[in-house]
Amino acid sequence: MLFLVPPSLPPLAPASQGIHGQAPTPKATPAKVAFDQAAIRLLEAYDAGRGIPPMPPLAKADQPAYRWLRACTLAKAGHPPENPFPAGPAREEAEAFRRLVALKPAEAVTHLPQLKTKELGTWMGLWRWGKSQARTGAWDLAQRRAWEDRLLAGKGLDLIQGYALRHALCFAIAEKDEQRLGALRSVIPEEQEELYTLAQALFGQLGHPLPVVRLWSLPGLRFADRPLGALGGNRVWIAPFEGALPRIPPGCTWVVPTLGGMADPADATLDEVSTVEARPVITALEKAFATAWLAPSRADFERMGLVHFPIFLRFDAEGRLLEVRMGDAAPKEPGF
Repeated sequence: MLFLVPPSLPPLAPASQGIHGQAPTPKATPAKVAFDQAAIRLLEAYDAGRGIPPMPPLAKADQPAYRWLRACTLAKAGHPPENPFPAGPAREEAEAFRRLVALKPAEAVTHLPQLKTKELGTWMGLWRWGKSQARTGAWDLAQRRAWEDRLLAGKGLDLIQGYALRHALCFAIAEKDEQRLGALRSVIPEEQEELYTLAQALFGQLGHPLPVVRLWSLPGLRFADRPLGALGGNRVWIAPFEGALPRIPPGCTWVVPTLGGMADPADATLDEVSTVEARPVITALEKAFATAWLAPSRADFERMGLVHFPIFLRFDAEGRLLEVRMGDAAPKEPGF
């Protein structure tokens, strides 16, 4: 629709001019974000369990790679991520990955050595797809290790290699495989050295009682110093409270690590952060007439190598540690 300007009013300034003939202030164009920076933000959000961010203002040439990374991070089992590359080697790589994940798991693992992985999204897709196969028991031991080794031998982002290393270490401990643990030592990047050191410390605890730690009873919040193998029963489930009580079978004790508490192991009073975290757990336990233990000191658990939750521990009648299933190797529930 056209609007006529009455003769009594001055003519409108041209579009190139603002009020009083001044040039209008141009709209600010968002500064372009480097692909590496955007990728790290996305992976940090994934690692923290937050929502995956939308695509930031990237250079046009970087946009397909980010879309591929995002698609591989969000892809659901049985649904290969959409290929955003218009043409070229990147498109061929993405199509090869899509074909691989559409195969039966046992067949797919034989194609891993030939899979090109120049794109970060392919690394992320390979991690998430393989983790799902391992979790559902689709692979035997050799097949799972072939996937772990493919990730560890590549040149993906340190964070993704860290995932693969954690996965391999957790399963080596669960399977009590000292030879596998030693083999992993030769492929660990320098920046991941601490992960191996903690795993080695935990492996050395097998067959022995665990050290005494300070725990706080729930719901009573009274501290007690005792080893994890002397909490009653022969099993321990160490996992944060996630809004609902876990199903704890007879003979198993739930230990709740605080996520923000950094209490000194010798403290006779509970720190404020841990106290706040304990409140919803206490409310849930009281409603269910149940009990548990609170672990506010991260240092105690790090010294034992118990660092990837959830953690399932099994002890003999003398309190000696018989089994550790931690992190990626842990069951979904304790003892069911």
